Amino acid sequence: MTVRGYIRVSTGEQNPGRQIQSLKEEGAEILYLDKLSGSTRNRPELERMMEELEPGDEVIIHEMSRFSRSVTDTDILVKEIRKKGASLRSLTEPWLTADDSPQSELLMNIFSSLAQFERKMTLQRQREGIEVAKKKGVYKGRPPKLTKNNARVRVALEEFARGDRTVREICDLYGISRASLYRIAKVEGIERGQG
Repeated sequence: MTVRGYIRVSTGEQNPGRQIQSLKEEGAEILYLDKLSGSTRNRPELERMMEELEPGDEVIIHEMSRFSRSVTDTDILVKEIRKKGASLRSLTEPWLTADDSPQSELLMNIFSSLAQFERKMTLQRQREGIEVAKKKGVYKGRPPKLTKNNARVRVALEEFARGDRTVREICDLYGISRASLYRIAKVEGIERGQG
């Protein structure tokens, strides 16, 4: 029997230290860490853990929201864990177990629903905040990845201004989209040359 700890943080900036420490204190021998949203099942370390699970193993998580954020996903994961003959335990919700009892299934569904609800509320608040910021004129959106300060973009703009090559050739040559090239040229007041 192996105790396997699963850890997830939403972004590279979040610190998984608290989860790592609590899982190690509970005897986790192998840790799996994903740094991505819990809303997607495409999590490499989760997939690796599920593949490596053996009968008698125990999966421990810090809390349900770190494991899954949708009812459907939780249901699928719990069934896969049971099918492998392993068990699941949450440290923050110790009464939450992945056995075959109707009570366990009900509690799993309730807590998965709460995690899913929490995620949807966070997204709704984020959208509302963006709308308020837009109305105030302070929301600028995501900053563009390419700017005139990028060396490739500067050279592409020079070629664009000379007009020796087609826009398609410039974009292919420097790996810039037509939209980005035209957007930056417009912002910089650079007109297309006639070659």
